[in-house]
Amino acid sequence: LWGNIGELTDAGRYTPTPTEVSFTVKDIVAAPGNSTYYVLTETGLFAWGTNNYGQVGNGNTTDIATPSKVQISDNVKSIITNNSTVYAITDTGSLYAWGYNYHGQVGDGSTTRATTPKKIDISGNVKNVITTAGDYTTVYAITDTGLLYAWGSNYHGQVGNGTTSDVTKPMQITLLGNVKKVVTAGSGYRSTVYAITDMGSLYAWGNNYHDQVGNGSGSYVKTPTKITLSGNVKEVVSSGSTVYAVTDTGLLYVWGDNTYGQVGNGTTSYPPKPAQITLSGNVKEIIPSGYTVYAVTDTGLLYAWGKNDSGQVNKEISGNVKEPEEIKISESVRKLMVVNSTIYAITNEGSLYVWGDNNNNQAGSGTAGFINKPTKVELSGNVQDVIHAGSAYGMTVFVITDSGVYAWGNNYYGQVGNGTAYVDVTTPAKI
Repeated sequence: LWGNIGELTDAGRYTPTPTEVSFTVKDIVAAPGNSTYYVLTETGLFAWGTNNYGQVGNGNTTDIATPSKVQISDNVKSIITNNSTVYAITDTGSLYAWGYNYHGQVGDGSTTRATTPKKIDISGNVKNVITTAGDYTTVYAITDTGLLYAWGSNYHGQVGNGTTSDVTKPMQITLLGNVKKVVTAGSGYRSTVYAITDMGSLYAWGNNYHDQVGNGSGSYVKTPTKITLSGNVKEVVSSGSTVYAVTDTGLLYVWGDNTYGQVGNGTTSYPPKPAQITLSGNVKEIIPSGYTVYAVTDTGLLYAWGKNDSGQVNKEISGNVKEPEEIKISESVRKLMVVNSTIYAITNEGSLYVWGDNNNNQAGSGTAGFINKPTKVELSGNVQDVIHAGSAYGMTVFVITDSGVYAWGNNYYGQVGNGTAYVDVTTPAKI
């Protein structure tokens, strides 16, 4: 354990130090938007921190500085948080919720904040819970048999029950086929919902201001609408109001907001229906970042298009890029990570390439400043994964190779783990 742990006078915390605990930690979750923390252990669920809406679950609304056990009769398997509302799935498939409840997002039939966990009435064992981002929360629960339930904020019909009134109890939303995955786009009452079934069909509903439902109407959609594509949908992702769907044969379809050419069809007009975008090879991975998008093919080629004001696609191209532009790397790309305008590419040969924004030494190149093209980072061993902590304006990068772990970037709290603090580390340091 090292970095900002509240012991900055302890120099030992600037290097990795074993820290003993008296229980086995299974998961740690920090609630977005406030300072409430949840730790799942072998003996139960504990919470502490901000408690203004009862999100600690201890029966009151007083902030608490030490861990308090959350009283749930079953063993908790996973925790999902959205601002000040908390959802816990147990190993028997039951769902409990508590905290902020202005739009009925707890699901207990009321809009009163819940200071203790409430068991939510759903037919079947809950496998997963997904929520929309921000306030005006809508909640989606998928059971182990593929049933879909929804409740909470419904301003643009995102519950999918044909109305725009908030729903305070789970309602089953019927689709043709069992639901495998739910993805939400946008935030708050502007959210749009996408559901993939076991038959490979894609359904959408909710906010449709930028035609992100894909039906060409531009009006919000209050019930699930099937999006017609050629092939079975394997993956759907979004950024803002632009949607990207990949089929099981590697075809790419894009629709929605196209202000910066991020659809990739050569225009900035919103396509009324999904547009197929052709690349050399089948799409293996699609990563939208803001209004720029990156695609990796099964042959290891890398493409980018969309907003290009900071050279995110190509510094040598003036203006936004409205069609896929290949980013030249001498090796084949296996995996991509994009953090704001800094791009990290792991190749099949085990190398790491970085380019883009480097004003805060997040590229590990030794000097700050924008990097125009993919540049290989000198590391010992084959790169397996890249992880980042913090934002692009204060980011620390960790790289796992088969010969050890390397880190660089922001080091104010000693988070690089090289025995120093307060000064950024500009080149890879082995931990």
